[in-house]
Amino acid sequence: MAHNYISGFGEPMGIVTSATYSVWIPTNHQHLFDMLKTKDRCIWDVICHRIAARNMIHLPLGQDETSPNCISILYSNMERTTEDDQVMVLQETICYMTGSLIVYATIDFPTISVVMNGEDISSVALLPSGLCIVP
Repeated sequence: MAHNYISGFGEPMGIVTSATYSVWIPTNHQHLFDMLKTKDRCIWDVICHRIAARNMIHLPLGQDETSPNCISILYSNMERTTEDDQVMVLQETICYMTGSLIVYATIDFPTISVVMNGEDISSVALLPSGLCIVP
């Protein structure tokens, strides 16, 4: 699907594309979710191949600190010359009995600094990707 945004509040001008694909995997819903969210990400995610290795920040979406429902920043274990070269992944994970979502976008250190310091975020652009797991 492609949609041409001419103007709109909070939306960049240009063409936004969307693609979907369905596949059946004969495994437990929770097991698949646990595998995809962080630990083995470099195996399946082309965008994050050898980039996202460990949790830098883990913010639970609720009172339970151990809940899989969270927002995380994953960072690279690769050596970089400066912090500005550091590529990270902003990720939100939600898991319920009826289904799970993993939504993520690559982000660089200067952009994270802008957001964390409360500066003007109107120039921050994210290109989210994600997947849905339905039991």
